[in-house]
Amino acid sequence: MDATFVKDDVSILSEIGNVHFWNTAIDGFAAPKLMKLAADADIIYCWFASFHALIPVLTAAAFNKPVIVVSGGYDSADVPEIGYGNAGHAIKKHLSGFLLDRASAIIVNSAFSTGDLLKFRPAAESKLFNIPHRINPIIPEPKPDRENNLLLTVARINPMNYRRKKMELIKKIAAELPEYEVVHIGMTDAELTDQLNENMPPNMRSVGYVSDDELWYWYHRAGGLIVPSWHEGFGVTAAEAPAAGCLPFISGAGAQPEVTQGYAVEIGTDEVSDWANAIQSALPVPDERRVAMQKAIIESYTGDVRKNGIIKAVRFALGY
Repeated sequence: MDATFVKDDVSILSEIGNVHFWNTAIDGFAAPKLMKLAADADIIYCWFASFHALIPVLTAAAFNKPVIVVSGGYDSADVPEIGYGNAGHAIKKHLSGFLLDRASAIIVNSAFSTGDLLKFRPAAESKLFNIPHRINPIIPEPKPDRENNLLLTVARINPMNYRRKKMELIKKIAAELPEYEVVHIGMTDAELTDQLNENMPPNMRSVGYVSDDELWYWYHRAGGLIVPSWHEGFGVTAAEAPAAGCLPFISGAGAQPEVTQGYAVEIGTDEVSDWANAIQSALPVPDERRVAMQKAIIESYTGDVRKNGIIKAVRFALGY
């Protein structure tokens, strides 16, 4: 997995001890080598309480090794409107529950996710650590001029995210704002390319996957970010954008208000005109507010905050 937050955690863990990273999507779910590594390890660190974590957790139990599970919003979410979340799934809820119950420590990334997880597994409270993701701002050189008529949407597009991120609503918002340019950034699964492009207005386009440097260039260039999601356990893009001075427009779902710290514009409906009016009214952002927004976000989501939290979780899992 190449997610930035996974890379960050691997880097932090490498400062604590020797790390062997196993990517089940590439290396396999039940390879003998995986079981040997789990048996030999001092601690097993799993991202997400899903099927890929089953063999490491079972091996850890057999050899009495501690396990840390980093629980994503999907593990404990239950959003029946779009069938999102393991907690509401007839079968997956049992697997996720089993893995979370057997974890020595559980890491979540927001107060909202803490609440979601405790609804699903109330007994987990004593081993729960709320550690926000690190935001890694990159200042491009040369720094682009701010274009207040440029709006972004940043999301990996797969079948679930297409619904969860409300891509159809975003296309309608773009159509309502012909004087704005709307750019989608993020990889799109091949089978969804036609669906994404269908009915896309002339002022909207997708640039696909971009590097971290390119992403931060867009954040520094754009006036706003559109995030009308159904659910966000953290909402990395809604926190990244304001760190570059790009104003988030959010639905208010999940952890969005929490991670944006009052600097986002919240639109609590799916009325296209409400989103259009909010965007037109809020942009451009006054310079002093933009500076305050950047400072608050950058200072809140540092590498030290994540690192210190992970160290505490590791020490707890190891029993000291």
